[in-house]
Formats: sequence, C-alpha cells, structure tokens
Amino acid sequence: MEKNKDDLFKKDIAKIGIFKKNDILLTAVLLVVAACLIFITKGGFKGIFFENAAYENAASGQSAELRAVISVDGEDVLSVALSDDPEYARNSLELISAPSDTELKNEECDDRGFSFELSSSLGSNSFLVSGGGISCIKADCPDRVCMNEGLISYDTETIVCLPHRLIVSVEPY
Repeated sequence: MEKNKDDLFKKDIAKIGIFKKNDILLTAVLLVVAACLIFITKGGFKGIFFENAAYENAASGQSAELRAVISVDGEDVLSVALSDDPEYARNSLELISAPSDTELKNEECDDRGFSFELSSSLGSNSFLVSGGGISCIKADCPDRVCMNEGLISYDTETIVCLPHRLIVSVEPY
C-alpha cells in the first residue's frame, strides 16, 4: 500500500509540472510587452542605438551645436544658441518671425548667463540661457508649470507653457 501511495504522488507531481502551457504563454506575452515599452520610451531604433546629438559630439570630443527654438501658437518665433558664453548666446539670438503681438524685451547678460523676455497677447515668459541649456525663469501664467521644467539642454527635451501656447525645443544646428 505504501508503494502505491508513493507512485500516485509521483504521478500527480508529474502531471502538475512546474509550468503549464498557459504560464509559459503569459510569460512570453509579458516579455514582448515589456520589450515594446522599452523600445517606445527609448525613441525607437534611434533612441536605442544612437544617443542624442550633444552626447555623441561630447563623447567624440567635438562641441555640440545646439539651439533652442521658441514657438508661439505653432509658429517658430525665435532661436538662440545654447552656449556657456552669454555674449555668444546674445549675438546668436535670431528672430525667425515676429507676429504683430509678439515682442522681445529685457535682453541682459550677466554672470548667470543671457536672459530675455518674450511677451505676446497671451502672456510673457522670461528665459535664461546658461550652462549650455535654456530654462524658463519667470512666467505670468497661472500654473507656472513651464518654470518647473528646469534647464533643458538635450535635443529630446522641451518646455511647454500651455496657457501662452509656447513651446521651447532643443534641436541641433
């Protein structure tokens, strides 16, 4: 009788197994979903196999030529070089197009960097170019989310101010 119970127990264990077919299928599906999420968040093949332009240039010893492009209401308004040198940034400030209600004021260079204010009928934002990046340092919008973005300096980063319909994006020259 003892032998019979042991045989039955071994047969039951053999039937159960460690993994069933559905367990293996579920694990495979989860791995595929995880791989797709990593692929999407890294920016596709370009994000996985190639880093951003500033990183590639710095790694090769070249200086990265990046600029910030500021758009208001979907139209590019101005661009500025992202440089450690405030005077270079000031001299590179280029007005791409100026809608009648958009105005550039209060350009200043100091030890912090190059700062300027862009105002339109929707509101005004002040920006600081320093350390090879740009940040929004003052805004008159109610939520001020744009000020919380901090310094952006990579070509995958943006600053968005929805109430003012303003987008700051970093792109290579």
